[in-house]
Amino acid sequence: MAAPSRPPEAGLPGRFKTFKPGERELAAEFIRSGLIPGEVRPGIPLESEKSRQVARENPQAGYWDRYPWMYKMDLVIEGPEEVWIVEIKEKIRMAALSQLLLYRSLYREQFPTEKPIRLALVARRDSPELRAVTEAQGVAVFLLPGG
Repeated sequence: MAAPSRPPEAGLPGRFKTFKPGERELAAEFIRSGLIPGEVRPGIPLESEKSRQVARENPQAGYWDRYPWMYKMDLVIEGPEEVWIVEIKEKIRMAALSQLLLYRSLYREQFPTEKPIRLALVARRDSPELRAVTEAQGVAVFLLPGG
């Protein structure tokens, strides 16, 4: 399911509109690093229960009526053999793991692909205990310098 073109006020792909200020620079640095090669798409939206409710309650509701209630993935990187869903955080946090697991489930449903879907967390500041749990769930953790 491809999203319609965004109006100018919603931002354009590559402008990192969904990131907090510190995360924006971290995302740009990660993309430049080339650690995960492929086509990078920032801010890809996923329908949520609330956005679907809006559509049920108002069948005329368009994409941009539902957009505020959609989840926005930080980055999707599509390589030749796999798709990566990447979450950007200044510090490794428990919430990132649950976000990634939810995003993978919704992505499979809304963007069917034969390619395996991999998960990654990019952070500057480590939390060894949380990193161990995150990696045990199959999430690749990339720690970039500066934290």
